[in-house]
Amino acid sequence: MKLSPLFSSEEIQKEVHKIANQINQVYGNSETVAIGILKGAFIFYTDLLKQLEQNITCDFCSLSFYGQSKKAHSSAFLSLDVRTPIKGKQVLLIDCIADYGYSLNFIKKILQQRGPQSLKTACLIAKPQALKNTTIDFRGFQAEQESFIIGYGIDCKNKGRNLNYFAKLET
Repeated sequence: MKLSPLFSSEEIQKEVHKIANQINQVYGNSETVAIGILKGAFIFYTDLLKQLEQNITCDFCSLSFYGQSKKAHSSAFLSLDVRTPIKGKQVLLIDCIADYGYSLNFIKKILQQRGPQSLKTACLIAKPQALKNTTIDFRGFQAEQESFIIGYGIDCKNKGRNLNYFAKLET
């Protein structure tokens, strides 16, 4: 696997801090259900939550569009559902990267049907197509659409999640 560094560990931590500050300004110290989309968001989720001032209830969901390939599928698979009741609650949905916005749209529709008071999204990297297809309330970096990014929780065929930086996978 040939990699080109994209965003360093230091750059990532600055961006996480910036996003946390934005979330703190919006939510203050209110009660919030933070839902991380596994597996990719687990590192970002952890780093972000450590900087939030809200009374946080943690939960997760898992869905996939990629499986073992690098191409997006047309349908999603929900393999782990959120267990926390969210009716009438403030919900923060956290993902690490939005390539096309399909994952966020898929899970947002499911969560909206459960009647949260509010539903906002945080994403560390957003690509241009995702920004055309969905709303991301708190976002960090923007990356080229054609870049396949790994590291900091994001993988390629289950490799590279452990990198403490983001890298572009070279073909």
